[in-house]
Amino acid sequence: MLFSQACKSEDDKYFEIKEKLKQEISALRIKVLDIISENEGLPDIEKLERLEFILDTDDYQRMLAEEEKLISEVREDIELSNLAAMFLRAQIKKECWDKMAVKGKTIKVSEIYSTVDPLYIMFTS
Repeated sequence: MLFSQACKSEDDKYFEIKEKLKQEISALRIKVLDIISENEGLPDIEKLERLEFILDTDDYQRMLAEEEKLISEVREDIELSNLAAMFLRAQIKKECWDKMAVKGKTIKVSEIYSTVDPLYIMFTS
C-alpha cells in the first residue's frame, strides 16, 4: 500500500518533466525522420548512408553485440541437434543397413509390373 502511494506520488511529482521530455523526444524523432526523407530525394552523390543517421552509436554497437551473441547461441544449438541426428543416422545404418545380407536389390514381379523394396519388407515383417 505504501509502495503504490509512493509510486503515485513520484509520478505526480515528475509528471510535467516526463511530459516535457516525451514532447522533446517526439520533436527530435520527427526532425530526424524529416531529414531522412529529405535525404531520399537527394542525388546519389549527396546522399548519406542509413547508418550515418544513427545517433547513439554506443547503444547501436551494444545491440549488435547482443544480436551476434544470440546468433552464435542459436547456431551452436542447431549444430548440436544436427550432430545428434547424424549420430542417430549412423547408428540406424549400422544396425539395419550394414547387417543386411542383400543390400539395395529389388524384386520385380513380371505379372504386376511393380517392384518391392527389401527395406519395406524388412520393416513390415
